[in-house]
Amino acid sequence: MQNYSFENYLSCNNFFNDSNYTKWFMTKDTPNYLSTCFSNNNIAGVPLNMAGLNYQQPKTGNAYVGILTYNESVVNDKEYFANILATPLLNNTYYNVSFYVVNSQCSMYANKSSIVIYK
Repeated sequence: MQNYSFENYLSCNNFFNDSNYTKWFMTKDTPNYLSTCFSNNNIAGVPLNMAGLNYQQPKTGNAYVGILTYNESVVNDKEYFANILATPLLNNTYYNVSFYVVNSQCSMYANKSSIVIYK
């Protein structure tokens, strides 16, 4: 997977640019790019972000993506993002996918599962 830890970005001068990370693209709504390059910004910075309501260090590197997976007010309001694989998947081959998930400190809800879809 390319840019798996969101280290490669287009620029650090855009405030909360949701399409700032390379090799990733948004598929629904606006996942948020959070990075130490925004260190003086308490909305999109790392470790402090979301107007100071959340404190989270990246598992690796200097960045991560924040997504909404549930909204009590809007049915099916979820954010997705996708990556273009460096090489095509092979038929009849097993693949192991792993990723880290942390519930935001300002969130009232958490999901029991996440879904990974390959096309």
